Amino acid sequence: MKKMSFAFGRITTVLLAALASVSAYSQVTVSNLDNTVTSESSVYWTNWLAGSFTTDSSNYSLSSVTVLLNAVPNSSTPLVLSIYSANTGLPGTLLETLSGSNPTTGGQFVFASSGLTLGPDTTYFLVGSTPGYGIYHWGYTSDTSELITGGSGWTLGNDMWTSGNSGTGWNSSYGTPFMFSVTAASAVPEPGAYATLAGLAALALLAFRRRHSS
Repeated sequence: MKKMSFAFGRITTVLLAALASVSAYSQVTVSNLDNTVTSESSVYWTNWLAGSFTTDSSNYSLSSVTVLLNAVPNSSTPLVLSIYSANTGLPGTLLETLSGSNPTTGGQFVFASSGLTLGPDTTYFLVGSTPGYGIYHWGYTSDTSELITGGSGWTLGNDMWTSGNSGTGWNSSYGTPFMFSVTAASAVPEPGAYATLAGLAALALLAFRRRHSS
């Protein structure tokens, strides 16, 4: 009886661990940060910049974005990076303002999300702005290739969007996207996890029945 109870306990422990693995999140990153920098465009009070990205067929939780900034000549006001919905191919509604330390030099800078939900097969815009007279140079590239890790189906838009009127009147330059990466998490388990979970559940049920029948 003790031996059977011990076995039942072990199966239950493994079952719970398997359940945790099924609900674990896998991570995907799409990036053009390894491409060669062509030039840069300036983010400042009245000149907002934007690049787009599109998800694959799954739901995701946004983790962070990383942007490439060249020299920062004036960081008197913070750089603001935000996620916008797409509206007829343009930045539409503000969905989230990302958090991150204010850049004071050139380099790659990470801005975190609070876990914004990204829908399947949906386009979003990463918008750079400042609330005052700070100036930041966002690098862009004529190389439209991208690197995807941990998934497939994600894309970065090939347009470089600019607004000379604080987020309205957007114009695009095709084939020279801004340089950034997007990292997101998806609650999609590995295919074998379900089979493992089903097998362990069957063993647990069998042990439970034997324990009570004895």
